[in-house]
Amino acid sequence: MNTIPQNYTVQEKLMMLRKQYTDMKQKEKDDQNNRRERALRGSASKRHMWLYADGIEKMNIRNRLHEEKMQEEFWDHSSCASSYTSRDRYRFRVEKSEREKREISHLNSQTRCETSTAKRGKSWDML
Repeated sequence: MNTIPQNYTVQEKLMMLRKQYTDMKQKEKDDQNNRRERALRGSASKRHMWLYADGIEKMNIRNRLHEEKMQEEFWDHSSCASSYTSRDRYRFRVEKSEREKREISHLNSQTRCETSTAKRGKSWDML
């Protein structure tokens, strides 16, 4: 914010502060509307970037699942396996399988959404 010179009266200073505040709020609102408008309109490069980010997210999830599986096999076959009780290993497996199911269903729902939008686009083309 701009500083207000000292030679103004208190009433004038308050008016200037109110104006600065309303200007700042209006600018924030305009910026937010512009961002929303750009997001709704989108562009080919932005859509490509979203698809690229989505693909990277799926790859990261699959890599992490693979690493956890390899780590679990290592613990099962190593001499350190006794550091976990059988109850702990069972709990870890149950939690891991539930997490895998959630992530896989999430990935499937994303691909379902992508295919449904693609189908919708085709139906519009046929009209």
